[in-house]
Amino acid sequence: MEDGDLRLARLSIGDLNQLALTWRLRALRGDKTVFAIAMALESVVQLRRDAARLQSPAPR
Repeated sequence: MEDGDLRLARLSIGDLNQLALTWRLRALRGDKTVFAIAMALESVVQLRRDAARLQSPAPR
């Protein structure tokens, strides 16, 4: 893994979500090259949320 990869891996869910929103807005403004980036970030956010939900104890 390269340094840039590690920095992205260490971002919080909130930070990733903010980046995804930024890229999504650019895509909506017509930048067709960033649509896939936004989708990839959004999928990582969803995977991390699902993993966090699975790790938290069940409510009693």
